[in-house]
Amino acid sequence: MSIAKSSVALAALIAFTSPAFASSAEKQEARAAIDVAKAKIEGNDRAGVTGAAADAQIRARDALEEAQVQLAKGHEGRATAAAKRANSLADLALASAQARMADAKRDAIASDRPQ
Repeated sequence: MSIAKSSVALAALIAFTSPAFASSAEKQEARAAIDVAKAKIEGNDRAGVTGAAADAQIRARDALEEAQVQLAKGHEGRATAAAKRANSLADLALASAQARMADAKRDAIASDRPQ
């Protein structure tokens, strides 16, 4: 086999196998992003995220569901994006809950001080 034919055969082999590897890597990335978002959302649930933070928690759950749907449809990029959005919203929910608790503590301390 000549060098030219070998090169063409090798290029064809690479062209046909690369998408499968890329798709597999993208699917793994999407699954990992979904797992991270799911863990944060579940952690927030256990911590009792309520009040204004609950809205962000609900939106995080919706984004997580969308990520799972997109992954099932084979849209790994969309799944990863939705999972990252869910992750960010779960972070926002936790930060909002922590800010609310800090405000409540501050108010309690302020009300104990003589004026």
